[in-house]
Amino acid sequence: MTAKMLIAALVAGGLAAPAAALAPPAQRTVSYADLDLTRGGDVARLRRRIAGAIEEVCGGYAAAESWAEPEISRCRAEARNRAEGQLAAILERRVRLASAGSGSDPAR
Repeated sequence: MTAKMLIAALVAGGLAAPAAALAPPAQRTVSYADLDLTRGGDVARLRRRIAGAIEEVCGGYAAAESWAEPEISRCRAEARNRAEGQLAAILERRVRLASAGSGSDPAR
């Protein structure tokens, strides 16, 4: 398994850029190879990286026209949901591996 997550979201389409509607989803890879996801601080650091990748993929509100803000919100929500699903699966695997490595039997 590689220590990376893929942040993907549909880019703004329709009114903003007709060509974007035909383009594949924009995506960014977020590495967590340097993090220990059994530590809360490292999980928080990964969440900040994810937030930054979502900002890159979906854009920010500061320079956006008001008509684009709903599309930015939709993009961010979709990307955040996908990333949270990936993160939950990664953390679950880490917990299972840690439990298996400790020799404890959770059924007892």
